[in-house]
Amino acid sequence: MLSTLVSKMNKTVFGCEKLTVAVLLGLAVLTVIEKSPFADAQIPVDCCLSYARIMIPVKSIIGYIRQHSNELCRIDAIIFHTKKGRSLCADPKQGWVQKHINTFLRKELKLNKQHL
Repeated sequence: MLSTLVSKMNKTVFGCEKLTVAVLLGLAVLTVIEKSPFADAQIPVDCCLSYARIMIPVKSIIGYIRQHSNELCRIDAIIFHTKKGRSLCADPKQGWVQKHINTFLRKELKLNKQHL
């Protein structure tokens, strides 16, 4: 009878160890997922898939964003934001795009100097 009781206790102890290991592994997986750069992947990402064929006037630009090709977006692009609330995808290698960016940066730098 004593040996049966010891046997049952061993099974319970080993069962608890397996449960503890399973819980710890589960917590480790949750921790890795939480710190993963893809944990926020539910947020939709807008990417430029191609470039616009038109050149917009620099005076209509209120800002821009650089899009880098990576696992989320497949091409490098400059996304110009206009006064009318539109976005235009442009090829960053095009001369007019680089000139627009430089013009915009000069204006921004001038405004920042005025506020200092």
